Amino acid sequence: MGRKTRATRSARVFGTLSHMQVTGSTTSSIGQDTQSSQWKRLGARSRLQTVADLPPRFVSALDADEAREYERHAAFHGRKASFVVLIRDVYDLLASVTQDRRKLRLVLQELVQRLLDPNGVHAQDDGAGSGDPEEAVGSFVAAERETFLRVGGDECLLRVLHALRQEDQMLHAAAEKQPPLWSTLVLDGERRQKHGVSPRSDVRALWETPMPVIISPSKTGSDASLRKHILNDTMAILRELCYFSVNLAIQLCDKDGLIVYLFQLMGDVRFFDNASGLVEEILAVREESFDLSRIPNFHSIMHALSSRQLAFFCRVLALVVFEPEDRRLLETAKVIKSLELLKLRRNRMMRADNIVDRNHALIFNSPLILQRLLRVLQVQNFYFALNPVYEPFSSELATSAEFATLLYQTSDRSDWDTIDRLVTHPALGTSGDLTILHRHHQARAAQAATSTEGTTDPSSSSHSQRPFSVETAILRDLIFRNRSPDQRAREDAEAQVIMKSIVLAPYRVEVLFVLCTLLNGKRKVDFQERLAEMGLIKTLNTMFDKFQWTSTVVPAHEPLHGPGCDCSLDASLKIQFLRLIHNFCDRDYSDNNNKLLLLSEHEVQLMNDGRTTPINLEHPDKGLLCKIIHALIEQPVDSIYRFWLASCVEAFLRRAAPSEQLFVARTPLLQALITEILSGGAYRSQGSFQSAFDLLGEMTKGNWQTLQLFHGQLSNTQFTAFMEVVILNLVDSNVFIRSMLLSSEKFAKEPMAGTFGLADDYEMDRMSEFLTVNLVRLLRDLMTIVTMEDVNHENICCLNTAIVIL
Repeated sequence: MGRKTRATRSARVFGTLSHMQVTGSTTSSIGQDTQSSQWKRLGARSRLQTVADLPPRFVSALDADEAREYERHAAFHGRKASFVVLIRDVYDLLASVTQDRRKLRLVLQELVQRLLDPNGVHAQDDGAGSGDPEEAVGSFVAAERETFLRVGGDECLLRVLHALRQEDQMLHAAAEKQPPLWSTLVLDGERRQKHGVSPRSDVRALWETPMPVIISPSKTGSDASLRKHILNDTMAILRELCYFSVNLAIQLCDKDGLIVYLFQLMGDVRFFDNASGLVEEILAVREESFDLSRIPNFHSIMHALSSRQLAFFCRVLALVVFEPEDRRLLETAKVIKSLELLKLRRNRMMRADNIVDRNHALIFNSPLILQRLLRVLQVQNFYFALNPVYEPFSSELATSAEFATLLYQTSDRSDWDTIDRLVTHPALGTSGDLTILHRHHQARAAQAATSTEGTTDPSSSSHSQRPFSVETAILRDLIFRNRSPDQRAREDAEAQVIMKSIVLAPYRVEVLFVLCTLLNGKRKVDFQERLAEMGLIKTLNTMFDKFQWTSTVVPAHEPLHGPGCDCSLDASLKIQFLRLIHNFCDRDYSDNNNKLLLLSEHEVQLMNDGRTTPINLEHPDKGLLCKIIHALIEQPVDSIYRFWLASCVEAFLRRAAPSEQLFVARTPLLQALITEILSGGAYRSQGSFQSAFDLLGEMTKGNWQTLQLFHGQLSNTQFTAFMEVVILNLVDSNVFIRSMLLSSEKFAKEPMAGTFGLADDYEMDRMSEFLTVNLVRLLRDLMTIVTMEDVNHENICCLNTAIVIL
């Protein structure tokens, strides 16, 4: 009976302490159970707040299986110790007056090895003898992380970070008031009393409020090296634990003091990777966006980033410039309907102060950030010469020693002067075609021809040495300087820009997403003007030529979201690219001369000549708009890019001048749209009909010349079939109907006979007669085709069209 009572009491003590760690509570009702002389003799501390305060024997008894498992495995420094023992050691080091950073570093090394580097510790099978070794290692590491979190390891790591922040805070105080500098890792007892800091206070409360700090400057010596490793190891473990346990990330996401400190650490090249990675995991689960204005010297931190760091930092920027509720909607398959959609729109319109808008304004106030983002895009364009699809690295390159050496030798210090010199180098053209590639392709072709002539046995050729990829060959030239005597300065500049493009290639989607989001906020007009001045369209025009729009790319990697997933890195890059063009053209009023940047000088002349003759898209001087139109026409019916290509053209046409409408109507796009709609019985991709009707509506709205071109493409029989498709697909075609109604009203007010301004034009009056006869029917169908329960962002336009009729 006594043994059962002791077991119950032990379980209650352990459970209560675990709950205290999660909630941050510092009060409990277990004092009567733990203040006995027997507990003190076992090693219990006078104040119990974490599991590390419990006697080691007590904790081991609660998890005997874990203790036996530790005894069977060798660790980095001998036998594995229980996580509770390691956590107790860390707390003792933090509480000691004398610093022992070397010992703290060794403890963190063991934690890194067991929680982050499983292959180095658990490479051998743990006795199962069967199954996938990688899966066995993964399950073992998952159990290790669960145990570490269960005994309060996350809180211990947060205390280490807090101790280091205290040191940085003292540096700030020293700069302000010039007190004696303290070199200890944490404050000793006397200094804690003086400054009101409790060594055992709730660690989560310590991170609530940001503190003014000065990040220790880069120094040489063992002390600075130990501090760097302690900080990086702590942040690396916390990042992995946040990824492993979303509950931990949720607990930390509202701790602004922690987030601000991590942003401040990003300004130091030594801590950028781990600090930005941890911030990304924390902000990803935050309910509301983080206010960047809370970060002291934010612009200085951003300006200190290298090109690779800025490209990587776009992963963090994407979380603070994009509405969190929109991100959650994208991450779920739920479609907002009915009153929920209307409430969402109303709340956004009524919201006066928005953190995301403030973040956009903060970035806009630093033109250098935008200029450098465009520089990153320019350099990334050169990677298409190596790899036309979005596979950041070839399998050979990703595992090559040369690439590892390249990343190691690539400095993360500011390299913007070098990039400016490269992208403006007279030897490099704007097309991105690099002559250095021709030499490698010729060498590979000669090697292939030699191997073919030397053997006729297929089996023997399969065992011949595989030639290096282009990336690896260029890297060998860069690293080992295998320069040919006649190599010119042009190839040297090309090799350098290729090296930069390889390093920046994995972040193309993130950079495009950030620019796209900035162009979609309340300050989008300001961003449109500034990015237009900086040459965004010129960079996008070059990038468009690098994409393969008519071929299906089979990804070489595993599916992104498991078996059956059709997602493609190449497709995501192209879609973000098209969204950026759409947002650049989209504006809430008609004064948008920046759209003309999508036209070449020759096309501007064609637009201004006022003719209605067809425009041939095969001319060599095509602007970005004509390239998009040509790619749209060439897309197969089931292409995933049709919708986004059409959206770009529609954004150009929205609130366009009559001459701009006429220019698009003179291209082969008008005939292609009519043909697609007339083939309504054939298979079509989702949104294809709606995009076609929307384009026709914007192309012909209020423009009698484009209406003439439209009707000139349809015979009476085809017109009847066309309007039948309109009636049968009102959700898709209602915007086109609205356009015809508004055009009818506009022309009726002009001093010309006929609904569309031409009384003797029978073809034009066909639409007038159709609207007159079917107006009541159209109104009835539009008001009943969508119910309150089915209203969503795709069909709510039917209600708008019904209101126009009324």
